[in-house]
Amino acid sequence: DGSYTVRGYGRRFEEFGQRTVRFTTDSFNATAGLRGKFNLGDNQWRWDTFFQYQQVDEDSERQNLLSRSRTTAGLDVVVNPNGTVACRNQIIPGCIPVNIFGLDTLTPQMAEFLSVDTTTASTFKRTVAGGSVAGDLFKLPAGMVATAFGVEYRKDSFSIRPDEVALSNDLAAVQVPPIRNAGSFNLFEVFAEVRVPILADTPFFKMLAVEGAVRYADYNTIGGVTTWRAALDWEVNDWLRLRGNYSRAIRAPNLSELYAPTSQGFIGGRDPCLAVNNPSAAQKQLCVAQGVPQAFINTLTVGASQGFNTESGGNLNLQEEKADTLTLGAVIRPLRGLSFTVDYYDIKVKDAIAQVGAQVLIDTCFNTLDGSSIPCQSIVRDTFSGNINFVRAPLLNVAERRVRGLDVGANYGFDLPTFFNIGESSRLDLSANLSWQLKNSTVPITGLPTIDCAGFYGGACSSDATRISPDFRAFFGADYKSGPVSIRNQLRMIGTLELLPGAPPSQSGTLRREAYWDISGRVEITKWLSLFGGINNVLDNQPPVMGFAAGGDSNTNPQLYDVIGRQYFIGIGTRF
Repeated sequence: DGSYTVRGYGRRFEEFGQRTVRFTTDSFNATAGLRGKFNLGDNQWRWDTFFQYQQVDEDSERQNLLSRSRTTAGLDVVVNPNGTVACRNQIIPGCIPVNIFGLDTLTPQMAEFLSVDTTTASTFKRTVAGGSVAGDLFKLPAGMVATAFGVEYRKDSFSIRPDEVALSNDLAAVQVPPIRNAGSFNLFEVFAEVRVPILADTPFFKMLAVEGAVRYADYNTIGGVTTWRAALDWEVNDWLRLRGNYSRAIRAPNLSELYAPTSQGFIGGRDPCLAVNNPSAAQKQLCVAQGVPQAFINTLTVGASQGFNTESGGNLNLQEEKADTLTLGAVIRPLRGLSFTVDYYDIKVKDAIAQVGAQVLIDTCFNTLDGSSIPCQSIVRDTFSGNINFVRAPLLNVAERRVRGLDVGANYGFDLPTFFNIGESSRLDLSANLSWQLKNSTVPITGLPTIDCAGFYGGACSSDATRISPDFRAFFGADYKSGPVSIRNQLRMIGTLELLPGAPPSQSGTLRREAYWDISGRVEITKWLSLFGGINNVLDNQPPVMGFAAGGDSNTNPQLYDVIGRQYFIGIGTRF
């Protein structure tokens, strides 16, 4: 009957061409230092000082972006008496009436008017200076007590300078800093280390030593913090060595985490208010309270796209992360040329700095049904359509993160028969490194359920920026060396992955085990000249397609999987 209601509208401006980004980076690094020795009593001590300056300047240009103001002006048209259309206001010179409805409706002239380019310049600077002394204090029956002392100063600073296009907030659907931004922090540190031998050359104790270290750092952002380490090193005999370590570490928020400007990005996700998700009566009440029109509460459908914007940025109120780490390990050498290593680690991080995932906030809100909570207050809805407009997901000190795992390594090297010789002799070194991640859990905010991502993907465990955490990985190597020739074969394996329970559906379900084979070689032509080259991903394995909800814009996880395919490289190395 000619009546209609627009519930949501979205469009890809393919007429613009590719959304190109160009980067130009200039990096400068200078390091200088002095070192020497001096005698203190009967013992010789070593001293070392250094100074370092780094600067990185980066200019980025983004092309073929959509201008909000030009779109508004081009859609606001009037019909002239002669039947032609024109922009109502000529605030933007050269304004052209545009029609964005339908496919291929933009003429080249319309596309040129609507599209804009933008540039951003940034500079990072770092200044570091430090000094240390190390030597033996005195002798015990089992050996010398070794110590080290030192100081260090560091200052980091940065600035971001967007052009006027970005500063005017005129760009649609692209992350560009909306303000000129700058920040810095500095710190001064002192540290001391000691190694004390307890036993030596006795039954079951070829060597037993304890180690300790302490460091105090004074940050102008978070104040003073202290870290420490205690370790035990026990060499049982010639073929068995045991080691253990317990430490407290901190990580202060970096410049980006403190000062990053607010920006928006788009992710795939699930809205519990949609009718297809069968919200409960209590959830429907919360949906209405958030802005879903009462008339739509039983029929709410997805808007223009299956996802929503997230608003993220830095947080000047961030505090340091605190990590308690336990490691236990053993080195076993049963035969000449054969060795095994076994290491167990348990790392518990408190107040870990992370961006709480938008989907985590949404799910938590509708599980707790507390409209005044941080997760619920982070959701902003379009009061006309009822769909989620964006989710505020800033960086926060989350309650806890914990990682536990086991690493096993094996190495075996032996000389080859003369048949394999290119030089005077040849050797083959075999290696294997297996890693099991038993736990990789996060509690995003106090009171929220624990999310364990070890062996899972999707939801909070993967996105454009979040690397998947496999519960099994392995690296196998075979290195051949003879005279001037060396050849390396490496096999990289990634274990199977399951979709995180409750995460949005993925195109792939269970992700299969993946393996990559790399080959490289080097030939020493002269003492100062060498030729090297190789092939990565020899079998040209393609990454699994996970879909947008689990893999972001690339539909996979480029931090874990090879998205390029077979790659060749060759180069020349010199030394003098």
